[in-house]
Parts: sequence; C-alpha cells; structure tokens
Amino acid sequence: MNGLFCVSIWIVLLIVVIIVVARNHPPADKAIIAWMIFSILASIYELAMLLHRNYLAKMGPKLQKSNFWERRCSVLSTFDRSFWLDGWIEYTKIDPRYLKPNNYVHAMELINMLTMFPMAVALFGILTKRIPRKKIKLMMALISVVQLTSTVLYYITWYMEVRKGGKYLWYLLFDLPWIVMPIYGIIWGLKKKF
Repeated sequence: MNGLFCVSIWIVLLIVVIIVVARNHPPADKAIIAWMIFSILASIYELAMLLHRNYLAKMGPKLQKSNFWERRCSVLSTFDRSFWLDGWIEYTKIDPRYLKPNNYVHAMELINMLTMFPMAVALFGILTKRIPRKKIKLMMALISVVQLTSTVLYYITWYMEVRKGGKYLWYLLFDLPWIVMPIYGIIWGLKKKF
C-alpha cells in the first residue's frame, strides 16, 4: 500500500463515524457535527505537529525530496506518529515555515488547536442536548470566527512571505475547509432557525 491509500482508509473511517454519530440530526446540524468531529481530530494532529516541531525541522529537509503519497506503508504504520508528521512534512513543500521550530506559524496553529476544547464541549452539547441550543450556536459562531481569522492570517502571511508556486500549489486547498466551514459555522450560529 502507499501513503495515499493509508490516508484514504482513515478518511473513510472518519466519514463512517460522522454518518453514525450525526444520523438522527437535521441536515444543517449534520454539517456542523461533521465539522466539529473533523476539527477536533485536526486539532489533535496540529498538537502532534506542535509537540514535534523539532522532528519536522530535523527530518523535513531530508523528507522533502520524497513523495509522502507514494511511500510504502501499512495500516499498522499509520498508528506511528512519524507517519502523520511525515505527511505534514509533505505540506512543507508549499509552506517551509513549518520547518522552523519557533516560527509564528506554529502560534497560529496553536490558536486553531485551542478551539478543540470549546468545540468538544459544543459537540457534547449538540449530541446529548444537555447544553441549550442557543449557547451551542453562540459557541460555534465564536469558534468559527477564531478559525476563520487564523486561516485568513495564515493565507496573508503565506502570500507575503512564501508565495511558492509550482506543482505543490494545490496543497493550499487543504486549508479550504477552514475557510468554508467557519463561514458556515458563523451563519449557523447566528441564524435563529437553522
């Protein structure tokens, strides 16, 4: 198996979990629940990257020459943190700032990662109905503003500092959900009937 296949297995598993968890909720809530689950998992990934930024700095220059998507792997190897950190190194082909252990881009990731905690509370509230819906919607709107702001700042600083083109430019599309879903989260959170 290659890296693309191994990552695809986890994406399919994530989709199944989202479908099962959100099955009894209205469509507008399903999208928010899916985003909450995805965002919490992405925050855990960001935490691993932050905790191991020295690994990225050390291994990044070596691994940038390889192709993460074509590397040989097994499902078992995806339980090793280096598999996912090497995936982040693949992203550094478009944004090398992550290879510097103390770059402020890590602070932006930390801000985004910290949204995991209120997001988990909101997810608990929406699934158990133990938190008033009005509070969940307000929490989601505020979390979404933070996520959208940090993503816009990320793109602005990337454009000002890096502006790296070429065949890896499409990697910036990986960040597109952090534009689209926070906008949806703000609308969902502020609309009375949604």
